[in-house]
Amino acid sequence: LFVLWVSLSLCSFSGSLSFSLFFLFFFLFIFSFLFSFFTENTTFSLSFSFPSHLLYLLKVNNMSSSSSSSPSPSPSSSVKEAMTALGMVEGTCLCQTFSWVINSKMAGSSCPGNSPASLEYDLKILKQMGITCIVSLNEASIDTKLVESFEIRHVDLPVDDYRPPSIEQMVEFGEIVDKEERTLVHCNAGMGRTGTMLASYLIREGMPAQDAIKKLRKERKGSIQTFKQEDGLKAYQAYVERSIN
Repeated sequence: LFVLWVSLSLCSFSGSLSFSLFFLFFFLFIFSFLFSFFTENTTFSLSFSFPSHLLYLLKVNNMSSSSSSSPSPSPSSSVKEAMTALGMVEGTCLCQTFSWVINSKMAGSSCPGNSPASLEYDLKILKQMGITCIVSLNEASIDTKLVESFEIRHVDLPVDDYRPPSIEQMVEFGEIVDKEERTLVHCNAGMGRTGTMLASYLIREGMPAQDAIKKLRKERKGSIQTFKQEDGLKAYQAYVERSIN
């Protein structure tokens, strides 16, 4: 109000409206600059100070262009590649037991944290590989809180050793794999129960049970260890076919 009063007084005194407007904007500019300098009130300075607003826009534009030009690193495709990226040395069982059955979608392994590595050590590797969910088939579960601290979902589907998962467990596992970006399933050694569960997803996708068994045994030695596990997969195939029909 004071500035407006002074401007109107100058206008009546000088008879020049342009001079008064010049004084008005000049005073507002100086006032906003001094106010933002002494109070560090960024919101106020952006509202009134044209140079500050221009610098702000340039800064935001530069930040957005730099963030879009630098893509996020892609996940490692293998355990050794992940260890190299993390600067880790040998010492995890995952090197021998981890493998993709569907590339960058579904994998199997032995239990993370098996000697000589710690669970945290293996979780760092799995996180580097982009794993978003771990499905545990062991009777005794791994530390869910530690797994979730790595922003990895953990699901327990306990299965007795040398036995097949139930039909309900195979259905749930299939839904998990469909939903998650990258899923790892494990038992203790990563052979019998793990191989059976991996084969169940291939059956869900339309592969005959016998072909799924052959594929798993070829790609993961020792998979599907008992006749009961084979029979469980054949029963699951019949369930899938009934569901389709």
